[in-house]
This record gives sequence, C-alpha cells and structure tokens, in this order.
Amino acid sequence: MSPEGNIQTGEQSPVPDNHEIKERAEVILGFSGESWTGKTRIAEAVGRRLGITPENGQEYFNRRTGMETGAIDRLPKVDLEFDHWQKNLLKKAIRGTGKILETRMLGINLAEERDHRDDLIAKRNNDNKWRMQKGKTPRPELPPIPAISILITSNKETRVERAYKAAMSAGEPTSKTAIRASMEERKDVDMENWSVVHPYYLGNGEDPFDPTLKRPDGTPVWDIVVPNPDVPGISEEEAIEKCADYIMGELRKFGVVVPENDSDNQNALLNRTIFLDPEADRIRQELGIDHPKIFSDLDELEDKIKDSQDETRNGRSLEGSMDHTA
Repeated sequence: MSPEGNIQTGEQSPVPDNHEIKERAEVILGFSGESWTGKTRIAEAVGRRLGITPENGQEYFNRRTGMETGAIDRLPKVDLEFDHWQKNLLKKAIRGTGKILETRMLGINLAEERDHRDDLIAKRNNDNKWRMQKGKTPRPELPPIPAISILITSNKETRVERAYKAAMSAGEPTSKTAIRASMEERKDVDMENWSVVHPYYLGNGEDPFDPTLKRPDGTPVWDIVVPNPDVPGISEEEAIEKCADYIMGELRKFGVVVPENDSDNQNALLNRTIFLDPEADRIRQELGIDHPKIFSDLDELEDKIKDSQDETRNGRSLEGSMDHTA
C-alpha cells in the first residue's frame, strides 16, 4: 500500500512490554493534531512498541533557535523557519532509520515535499535531454520520501473537556468558556500564519487538520487518520492503546516497520533517529562519537564538532604565525 492514503481506527491487539519489542521503524513517523487530541500519549504508546523515544519538534526548535512557535503574537517568519527545518529533516531522511516526531504541520510539509518530488519527476520525463539519454545513460532515481504522516483527531468539545479536567487536576482554576476562547484565539493566529507560509494548501482558510485534504494528484495529505474520541465505558488508557494498536497495523501495511531481528540493514539496527550531512558524519567518526539518536545527543555532538573545528583553526593559525616568524 502506498503511504499516500488515509485510514480510520481498527481493532485492539495485545500490547507488548518494552522488553518484548519485536519491530522497528524504517521511516520518520510524524504525529500531528490540535491540542488535547491525545497525540502525545499516542505517539508515546507507538514509541514503546518500537523502542523509540518520541521527539517534540516544536520544543527542540524553540530551544535551538530561541523562537516561540506557539506564541500567540508570533510573526509568520517563525512558522516559515520552523517548517523549513522540518522540510530539511525530510530531505535528509534515509530509509532504514526510525524516528517519531510530534509536530503539528508535518503532514502539510510532507505533502509539499512529495509535490516537489513529483514535479521533478514530471520535469525529468518531459525534458528532451533526459529523453535522448534514456536507455543510454543510467538515470538516478528519486526515491520516495521515507516518512508517514499520522493525524490524531478529536472534536472540539472533547478537547475542551480534557483541557478542563487537566486544569482542575493541576489546581489551576479556569472555566470551559475560557479554555474554548483560548483555543479559538490560538487557532486564529495559527491559521493566519499558515495561510501565508502554505498558500497552496491553506491559502483560502483550509484547516490543516482536515482529514479530507487532498494533494494535486488526488491522494490524501494525511496518510493515517485516527479519531480519538471519549467513549463511554472505555478508559483513557484503553483508548490510547487502541489507537496505537491500529497505527501499528497500518504501518505494517505500508511496509515501514520490520521485524527487530531483521539484520539486512545494519544501519537500521542502530535505530538512528538523527540524520547528519556527510561532513558532520565524517567528523563524528574521526572523533569516535556514537551516532546521535535523539536531539539532545545532536546538541552534544554539534558542540564537540565546533570545539574540534576551533582547535583545528587555532592550530593552523599558530603554525602560520611560527612560519612567518621563522
């Protein structure tokens, strides 16, 4: 099944313990949705099955850049920078690596990257030069982008109710009216900024979390759509596990999870979740540093690479000074 079609929730299956992990992810799994849909907990439940710690893309980006992607008064350029970062992550992704990333706009960014890839293929197929060389010169293929978008949905009143219960449990006085107003204010700002950053998909007030959004070729923007309603008689924990079980079943259909004991791809066995450019990877190997698996590892690696480069530059400056003196 192509990772360009969406699905709804299915039946529950046994939940494996952490020490019983039998599968690993081959691609980026992007979890998106509005606030209080349960996307964080569902991503964590899927992560337990795959032995992957989910990463919050927004928190990482905020920490690294000092930008507040969730601020009510933010400018569109903040969203533009954040989405540029996400697209770079998708461009550098290599099949055989696994990652769970929670970020609201991954589905739209992935759709735009898929559109760009399709445009390149169409241009190549229509180019006279390529047609003349066809059959004579090997043509490098453009592989599919190794990522799956997963949209978690809940209706607005369910989300308000969850936020209200959480506030009460935390001893934070509020009202459902105030929560509802806060959600609406944030969505208004989000939609205004997103319409500027993503004019093709969201330029006319389209909702990015609409599971029926389509790409130009008619395929859905979202690969997997999972409703997470509050159902009488089913606990919150059971609902989360049910959603995670369904997602795992669909990932198997997409062919993006494989048995953990599959040793065909040694890189995949490392469960690498951060993708380095060749130069950074070369320096990493020279320094004898393990490949980063989560963003905090990447922070440490980047600091060590910077220190190494500074030492190299200082050494060259010292040598030049000595040569000049001699």
